[in-house]
Amino acid sequence: MKHESLKAAGLMTNILHRVVEVQPRRPLRDPGQWDNEGFYVENGVVALFRYSNSTSRRSIVALYFAGELIQPDAGNFGIVPLRPSDVSVISDFGKQPFVQELLLDRARLDASIAREWLAIAGFDCQARVAHLLCEIAVRAGSAPEWMDCQLTQHDIADITSQTSVNVNRVLAELERSGLIERDGRAISFPDWAEICRVASFRPEYLQHD
Repeated sequence: MKHESLKAAGLMTNILHRVVEVQPRRPLRDPGQWDNEGFYVENGVVALFRYSNSTSRRSIVALYFAGELIQPDAGNFGIVPLRPSDVSVISDFGKQPFVQELLLDRARLDASIAREWLAIAGFDCQARVAHLLCEIAVRAGSAPEWMDCQLTQHDIADITSQTSVNVNRVLAELERSGLIERDGRAISFPDWAEICRVASFRPEYLQHD
């Protein structure tokens, strides 16, 4: 992950882009509005999302953190910041020089994460939340000691297909069992090996440098 971030940061010095400041829950792009654009997260966290036609509920299908590149989309998803963020917008991304190798790297990583998220959809509620916390900590480079959880309980619910009330209950259970400790947005992991076991989390799927 770190290697990819360094390559992406280097790429940004060689292509035309503009940086925009974006605020939470205000879509940067709605579905179908960014087919020819790529995005680079300078800081913060953004997500890809869709709405259910039947319930109008938002589902978050991918997360992107500082230093990560979001490829041009086929139009099925929107993009929304989950925290105040700075995002570089790259027009005509596929026509920019120096991008093909990085596009392949990112495509492999996105596919690997998507397969893992599909697999954990069948886990119980506690395991799904624990797995997400482990993944965020690894992607942020702070595991196994702690993480700055930049997601709200509502965001976690949208990712794990639960209600925010249930997510609150699960987080409390994880804390009571000693798997996490919370101090504001900071979450620490007193026993990293045990929470990984509970979550069935193995970080190899994130290692595509």
